Amino acid sequence: MKQNKFVLAPLMAAILLTGCKQDWPELNNAGIPPVIPVGEQVASFDDPMLTGDCENATLCWAGWNVIQSADVDNDVFVFGAGNEKVMTPAGGWVGAQISNWDDQYNGDSFIQTIGQTENNISDGLTGELVSPPILIQNNYIQLQLAGGKYPILASSGMTGVVVELLPVGAGSDYPYADPAEVIGWASGDESNTFTWKAFNVSQYNDSTRYLRIRVVDASTGGWGQTIVDNVYRSDELVLEYDFIDNSMIGSFDLDAVGATAQGWTSTFTSNVVGNEEGSPQVIGRAVNTCISGACDSTTGTMVSDPFEIIKDNINFATIGGAAGKQVFVKLLVDVDDSGSFVEQFSETPTTCGAWDAPYWVNWDVSALRGKQAKVEIIDNEVAGCGFIVVDQIHQSNISQ
Repeated sequence: MKQNKFVLAPLMAAILLTGCKQDWPELNNAGIPPVIPVGEQVASFDDPMLTGDCENATLCWAGWNVIQSADVDNDVFVFGAGNEKVMTPAGGWVGAQISNWDDQYNGDSFIQTIGQTENNISDGLTGELVSPPILIQNNYIQLQLAGGKYPILASSGMTGVVVELLPVGAGSDYPYADPAEVIGWASGDESNTFTWKAFNVSQYNDSTRYLRIRVVDASTGGWGQTIVDNVYRSDELVLEYDFIDNSMIGSFDLDAVGATAQGWTSTFTSNVVGNEEGSPQVIGRAVNTCISGACDSTTGTMVSDPFEIIKDNINFATIGGAAGKQVFVKLLVDVDDSGSFVEQFSETPTTCGAWDAPYWVNWDVSALRGKQAKVEIIDNEVAGCGFIVVDQIHQSNISQ
């Protein structure tokens, strides 16, 4: 959801002061939100270099860890001695020319994952960059993002950025490959126009927690590209931005492989949390009731601890099931504040076998704000397609 804090009076004042020119107001002009974040720039990508002296990875690019595949020729972040496939100078080239590069704050270059050679442009290259741990000292992480629009949070086919919260106690030396909790994600809009994405991390801002950022291009189709620049941590939102403000109910990313998860009660006797049977294409860990050798016959229930509904939507990603199957995700709400939780929403997935195609479910809970609720994951099906995968259950003021 695009948000704009630019109120009419400062806007008129800016017009009177600057005439018809589109020069932006000075950053310290009181009452006018800045066009770039006021805070610390975490990454500008203006002087990127590919190095082999990383602490936690084989290669670093612009100081970020490169996730390298066996097929290096198709790795967007390590192809070519001059890294011509990832660094694009200001003004761009025909395949990644940014339409709103005109303001004075963008620097000299940006990341783009479009395959670029002398005579060829391709969306076929893929790869990931993972930032070093970033200490959370401000309320927002803000960055510029363009490129493909792949909003499904799947490890296959995704483009965009993912923000991950490191475990309590993790520090600046936390290995890039160790697990972290996904708390935010964003993609482009099938456009080469930068949009500011603002991730609200205020609930973790105690100057002890760390996060990391993944730049992801896992798509080889049309608009299979991610374009990123200017990563900031700050306390003031920019002039115009997309706001990512998730409150997690169940990400399962930091939970040990097992029958249950922290903050949940389970009747499953098999390891449904972190179970990778079927190789579901989700990021991190998920609840997956397809147990090896007992995919359809495994049954049970997981119920979250009660939580307050504080946002307008509850979203989650799911795979599995089929029409009429006894597999569900349900929302139970204490509607009359009596302590009795009553079903308000229910979803049965109908994507049996589509392990690479999780889809988002959105429940509009705006009328239930302030009420106590629980999420229930149920597998009572023992026939074919009697399994369910659930991931990234969260509250948000936007629907996925």
